[in-house]
Amino acid sequence: MQNIQLTSFLIDENINTIEIYFCKDKPDSNLNTINIGWDKSINIPGNFISNELIEYYQKDLICIYDIKTDGQKIIKKEFKSDWFHPTKNIYVVSFNEQSLPSFAFSCADTNVISCNIIKKSYKINNRIHIHHDFNKTLNIHTYYLKYVNSDNIDLVNMQNDLNNAMQRLMVSIC
Repeated sequence: MQNIQLTSFLIDENINTIEIYFCKDKPDSNLNTINIGWDKSINIPGNFISNELIEYYQKDLICIYDIKTDGQKIIKKEFKSDWFHPTKNIYVVSFNEQSLPSFAFSCADTNVISCNIIKKSYKINNRIHIHHDFNKTLNIHTYYLKYVNSDNIDLVNMQNDLNNAMQRLMVSIC
């Protein structure tokens, strides 16, 4: 399998997040939409931390409300680039992701989409996590790796951890 090279996505100093989605079907680069959802749960071995969330989407803003802790977080995700794996069902997206104060998300806007999510996360290291999101609203599962970059990171070790995590997911999914 061709490895996903972190450095090929860190092309801009503003890119701080890379998400690698495992798709049920091979992404079609000719379409404007990508199906990253699965209709069934896949067993991924590991001790996952589970949270029940309500996510509200408004353009490039996401308001994440944690039902257990009554916590709230606002994230702005600015799209930077994407890539389709040539032979595997993998879609990679890079972002500039920023945390914003809660007043940045307007509840008065009528163009808000909400979803109930059960998020299971497994920590590979402080920068890489495996995620399994079950969207209760749409009844779909999403599987992805999330890498959060920083300036003072040993990219060689991060790349090795990412490759191992991808292999682990590929064995469970394929």
